[in-house]
Amino acid sequence: MAADGMDAVSVQTRWDALTLLDALGVPVYIKDTDLRFTASNVRHAARVLGRSRMDVVGRMASEIIGVTALVDEDHDRALLAEAETGSADPCTRDMAVSYADGTRGHARVIKTVMRDEVTGIVTGLTGMLVDTTADQAQVAALSRAAAHAEHASAEKDRFLGAMSQQLRTPLNTIIESAEALGQGAAGRLTPGQRDVANGIVAAGRHMEAVFAVVPDIARPAASGHRGARGRVDLRALAADVIQRALPDATAAGVTLGFQVDEALTGRSLRADGAAIRHILHNLIANALAFTAAGGRVDLSLRLDRERLLLQVGDTGGGGAAAGRIRRMLIPSASREGSAAGESHDAGVGLTIVKTLVGALGGVFDLHSVPGRGTTATVRLAASRLGPGPTVG
Repeated sequence: MAADGMDAVSVQTRWDALTLLDALGVPVYIKDTDLRFTASNVRHAARVLGRSRMDVVGRMASEIIGVTALVDEDHDRALLAEAETGSADPCTRDMAVSYADGTRGHARVIKTVMRDEVTGIVTGLTGMLVDTTADQAQVAALSRAAAHAEHASAEKDRFLGAMSQQLRTPLNTIIESAEALGQGAAGRLTPGQRDVANGIVAAGRHMEAVFAVVPDIARPAASGHRGARGRVDLRALAADVIQRALPDATAAGVTLGFQVDEALTGRSLRADGAAIRHILHNLIANALAFTAAGGRVDLSLRLDRERLLLQVGDTGGGGAAAGRIRRMLIPSASREGSAAGESHDAGVGLTIVKTLVGALGGVFDLHSVPGRGTTATVRLAASRLGPGPTVG
């Protein structure tokens, strides 16, 4: 009776183990040290080997599916041999699999050596197959998409380079012609005519600067190199930008102001001078565009703890603050239509500013108060400041 009881317990235990294996959502099997299956759930027996569970137990995989299983069995022998000489960690392999229904895919196989709980002797190993076919397909699709995006980016860069070159040639001709006119090459000019010629030159020079940064704006990941290109005399550069903006401010009836923190006296800034000039020029030009005659635009440079602040404030109406800021910082929004009298170039210009500031490791924001105006602030790390200028 005792023997019958033990047999009944053994059968029940085995039945419970098989039920547990079948409850798993992936193919699972157990092998002895001779690599013969001692257990296999239905998913493994039917889907992987194409047999019933009873046909699998007691046989090797190579006896069931042939030579395609030999490589995997060699791997199992090596794993068991390693376990005999010491501890063997669970082993994970990614491999191509052929299922019994003829479909092919990829799976991650996880194998673990089993030992007797009392003696520690190696008794076999367990295996689990996790199908990764969908993951592999997704990875392949992402790789194709990345390659396509890289190709498209390269084509875009080539187009921008060609376009920039094609536009620079006639632009240089316009600038040179305007300079010649301003110098009296076609006869003496009236003060008004000279101002027009000088305005053409200034606008042309600005467009040259735009062409210089367009490739970086189109390729933000590569624009970080603008963060460190020598040192600039920030005060002198800002004063020059103000000087160049005076004709436009005077024509618009707007007063320009310039304030510099005394703590910045004699300090140079580690940055790309062309980028800083472009940032200040765009901020001032934008402020002038939104400020009515009799108003004021101020540029200030100051230190605030660990930050260098470049601020341009205007006394523009500030009436439609949210809409104005949205149009200025989102390129697509700037094309959706703006209020009468607003500059259609503001969104593009400040998008360039935002990108350049980001390339310098800084932060750019706008704050507008209805009826009082708008302040544009560029925050850069004060650690960029050095003892003295070496590049103007």
